[in-house]
Amino acid sequence: MRCPTHTPSSIPSRPRPKRPGLANRFIAVARQLRQLNINPVFLAGPTDDVAPFENFGHWQTSLKETKRLISGASLFIGNDSGPAHIAAAFGVPVVVLFGPSDPVTWAPWRTESQVLTSPDIAGITTDQVLAAVESLKVRV
Repeated sequence: MRCPTHTPSSIPSRPRPKRPGLANRFIAVARQLRQLNINPVFLAGPTDDVAPFENFGHWQTSLKETKRLISGASLFIGNDSGPAHIAAAFGVPVVVLFGPSDPVTWAPWRTESQVLTSPDIAGITTDQVLAAVESLKVRV
């Protein structure tokens, strides 16, 4: 099973400061997913540093290739971003992390989803993400 994961620093339309603590949390989730026989694949924007993800599959590629990767996924985990909506459009189950944006307005629809919210995305814990993945009952 492949699970693209879109890191919060990879939002081309909304520049944000680099937050290495968030990358470490995504890595912790990825390690747990591997134990469930889920192969995490990290998607990154063209200027993102993919070095923290060197022990995992990672892609720094075009939008066309990003869509291809997401369309074949069994699960998507990421922040509120374009790739999360692409996953929802393909009917891929999603776990979406929301910071200050409004999940009532921007949450994915027409697909199985779990939405996690916090005023600051850094307030969402690894355990919350893993519980959301478990609740989707994605089959390996």
